[in-house]
Amino acid sequence: MKRQWLGLIVVNAVISLLITLGVLWFAVNLGWIDSGTEPTPFVIVPSTATPGPTATATVPLTPTPTIAKGIYVVQLGDSLLAIAERLDVDPKILLKLNDIGDANHLVTGQELLVPLASLPTGTPTPTPTTAPSATPTLVDIPQPGPEVTLPVTTTASADIEAEAAITATLPVTGVHVVLLGVASPGDVQAEAVIIENQGGEAVQLRNWTLAHSNGPRYVFPPYMLVPGEAIWVHTRAGIDDIGDLHWARNTAVWSRGSAAILANMSGETMSELTINSEN
Repeated sequence: MKRQWLGLIVVNAVISLLITLGVLWFAVNLGWIDSGTEPTPFVIVPSTATPGPTATATVPLTPTPTIAKGIYVVQLGDSLLAIAERLDVDPKILLKLNDIGDANHLVTGQELLVPLASLPTGTPTPTPTTAPSATPTLVDIPQPGPEVTLPVTTTASADIEAEAAITATLPVTGVHVVLLGVASPGDVQAEAVIIENQGGEAVQLRNWTLAHSNGPRYVFPPYMLVPGEAIWVHTRAGIDDIGDLHWARNTAVWSRGSAAILANMSGETMSELTINSEN
């Protein structure tokens, strides 16, 4: 009998608990009882990420062209102009490559930088760079137009004895290389013809000629005559250098009344000079 009562009590307790739980569940869902839990508000947090560096395009630099250079050893009796003529290179390039202030002071055994392509076969040379060797640009001589006769006034000088009025015949072209005068005509040790580039561009004198109207002719070696530069062509023998060339004759060429004719490599007369006066 006790066991029956105990079973009824347990069953009633379980049923009461289930009923209580069901009532609470409905009360909460219908809003009758506050659950006590508040909704969590949304919080916007600003970004703290550090932006990366801005990508920039890298432009490759163009390498500066260089001149492939070799070494030439100065020999006894060498001059800068003779070396330039032997290697077929403009003497001004040698001056610039070697930073030479005075072209008359070369020492036997001195090593000179020269463009690689100009070295003779057998001369030891360093490994060339990938840049092409620079070579001087020859000036094309335009065809002469109608000739005009202009008076040329020479500057008074103790070295120039031709003090007379000089008639110079010049072709009307873009190249203006003129004969300025003759120093000490008749004296083989002192006479020289003075030539000046009065144009606006450099002129390569290689294979140009300087001739007496009735006599000998001098052929120019490679020489770049820059605008405003004057060069002396001496009759006597000597060492060619910047500003001075030598004909290597034993007798004088010029005299009063003689005419000098300067012609380009094509044989066209560029300037003509006649000594008209007496001393």
